[in-house]
Amino acid sequence: MIRDPATGHRYATIAEPHVGTSFVLGVDTAYVDRSEVLSSARGFRLTDARNRVRAGVNWQGAKGGSLFYGLTWLDKEFKAQRESQIVGSVRLKLKF
Repeated sequence: MIRDPATGHRYATIAEPHVGTSFVLGVDTAYVDRSEVLSSARGFRLTDARNRVRAGVNWQGAKGGSLFYGLTWLDKEFKAQRESQIVGSVRLKLKF
């Protein structure tokens, strides 16, 4: 399992022969000291923390195909950001 850096969702990189549906739910917070992308030299005032809440559903079929859909709530990253964001993510794997 690896973690997507933007959404925080974890997903498998090596296929397992399991069939069925699973649900995921996660919350994390991180202390923010500085950012290479949102630098103070460019006028950004960062928030002290980065918060994320995510939920998703994963389905894996008997023939190796799978589908994942998740939603992630992203808190404000800097002071002037007007509102938080909700991001959707989809991962579709087909074997043929």
